[in-house]
Amino acid sequence: MNTRQIWATVVAVVAVVAVVCVTGFYYGWFAPLQLEGAAGPVASWTPRGDGTDGYYSQKLVWGSCDGVTLNEGEGENTDDPTVYQCARVSAPLDWDAPSGESIELAVAVRRSGTANAPFLFVNPGGPGGAVVESLPYYAGSLLGKKVVRAYDIVALDPRGVGQSTPVRCLSDSERDEKNAGGDGSSDTADLAPDEIVAAAEQESADFAAGCERLTGELYKHVDTVSAAKDFDLVRALVGAPALNLLGYSYGTFLGATYAGLFPDKVGRFVLDGAVDPAVDVNEMSAMQMRGLDAAIQHWIDDCQAGPRCPLGKSHADGVSTLVSFIKALESQPMRTRDPQRPLTSNLALSAIYGAMYDTSWYQTLTSAVGQAISNADGSALLEIADLLNERNDDGTYSGNSLDALVVVNNLDYGPVGTVDEWAEAASALEAELPIMGPYGGPGGVAARPRRTRPDRSRGGGAHRGRRDHARPRHPVPDGAVPGVPALQRGPGLRRGVGPHVVQAGREPVRCGRGREVPGGRDGPPVGPHVPVRAPVTGTM
Repeated sequence: MNTRQIWATVVAVVAVVAVVCVTGFYYGWFAPLQLEGAAGPVASWTPRGDGTDGYYSQKLVWGSCDGVTLNEGEGENTDDPTVYQCARVSAPLDWDAPSGESIELAVAVRRSGTANAPFLFVNPGGPGGAVVESLPYYAGSLLGKKVVRAYDIVALDPRGVGQSTPVRCLSDSERDEKNAGGDGSSDTADLAPDEIVAAAEQESADFAAGCERLTGELYKHVDTVSAAKDFDLVRALVGAPALNLLGYSYGTFLGATYAGLFPDKVGRFVLDGAVDPAVDVNEMSAMQMRGLDAAIQHWIDDCQAGPRCPLGKSHADGVSTLVSFIKALESQPMRTRDPQRPLTSNLALSAIYGAMYDTSWYQTLTSAVGQAISNADGSALLEIADLLNERNDDGTYSGNSLDALVVVNNLDYGPVGTVDEWAEAASALEAELPIMGPYGGPGGVAARPRRTRPDRSRGGGAHRGRRDHARPRHPVPDGAVPGVPALQRGPGLRRGVGPHVVQAGREPVRCGRGREVPGGRDGPPVGPHVPVRAPVTGTM
């Protein structure tokens, strides 16, 4: 397998179809960007008169959302300026040097219609998931009528993401190459662990160079600590005495960071699918790999319970059939309707991994895999991968979710352990996990002599822990892929992964299951980082 093997998976981190239903992985492909960031616990922080006062004293002017991308939401009239309002906020590029350059933050609010309603900020996950465009979905489908009537719902695209000043690191053609796994990486099967690490570091340096070329200094300042300070800035500008926050997955990490920085400004917090900030990048990577392996196996069982499963009759047959199918694509990509874009193993994995974040995708994935195995036609899987990767029909990419995901993660996390320890851990995961084993490795760098992308961690950061990824925002047209159900526009879930809900001032409350967006069928509790479906109403 090529060292780019897992790249496309992350791309599945797209801006989450109307939300941030992330689907890529941060582990497995990037070495640190070699940026310096804060280390250790986040200490409380108070804006000082060193240039920050000007930002806190700016006037926030709400206006219509003309020119702002807002996806559809059930029953929502985004053209009504009394309900949906948007604004731009200036924030310092570097909160440690606020007198320098500034960036813009995109903010939107959905008014409740209730006089003097409190504000509720929402963040569905990421990093890299756009929030503003998804606001109508939250209001129309996710939060419930009682919450929408009680709160003015605020969506803020974190710095570097969505309609805030974006970070970009790859051109469209470079992204195509990465997604397909054909960006010139050499086979690492015969390399020693330290050689793999060196290759990962070089690749990371090349990626960082692209960030600097396309974005300038911004790529050094899209860490979660800076994003949390932006949230406090917007909190103050809307006139909220404290921050009320509903956060999922990465949104829980963002919320925990905010609480550490501004403990006296914490209002009502609901953090669903909570990520443990104390877990290091290696632990988190392994947990995610285990959860994803379990989820894929659950999909195999679900497939075999149906009438036309292309994965055989027994569980063992299903695992071996899927593994063999992916492996065959490594040497022989499969034809698709686009003769210039065959289905590679990277692209197939991107589709499979992405579909694991929402059980409602199972049937679509089963049909697509069946088309590939039975008809040697990879068109359906390619279409799913493109959807998850935010690729438009014309070859352009609609968002910057991948770029933001990688950069934020690199800034937030630093490598942990030695090359030998990484190699040992990678070998252990390979022996443990029948499907994901060949593609995993510790968050520090997957330093093993395999044909997989070395794991890349983040350079410096305040907390250690999780990351999510998002689902795409562009639907596949009806009938685009014969025999495969049309993919519908709409959010999927985020990594509503974990069984914890944390409320400010309280110990974590175990809630039985993590929650997925939108609510629906229950799924198996397959690990702390694989979402399971459960009702989502009545959460606040």
